[in-house]
Amino acid sequence: MNRPQQVRAVFQELRRTVGDRFTARELLEQAAALVELFTVPEDTSSFELRTGGIPFEEWSLDVAMADGGWRILNYEYRQTLAQRRRDAEEIMIHNGLARLAARRTEE
Repeated sequence: MNRPQQVRAVFQELRRTVGDRFTARELLEQAAALVELFTVPEDTSSFELRTGGIPFEEWSLDVAMADGGWRILNYEYRQTLAQRRRDAEEIMIHNGLARLAARRTEE
């Protein structure tokens, strides 16, 4: 049953149930809303709950280079950023510990 047929069927059921207490327009709007409410949207996503797969470092060269090397460039860029972030954190920790040690020796 397609959507217009569903709306008509719900409309007829509403009309039979409530009689003339509501206008045809109001019943038609409510019938369309009910059909819309219970319509399951078509899932066009390609989401999978599967985990795992082959890590990027283990992809074959032809697959990794299939987009002209942009994926590899992006991967290397993200790895460089992550390494810089780790280095900065280590420097901050080192400087904080050095300041703490200096304060203790002054006391």
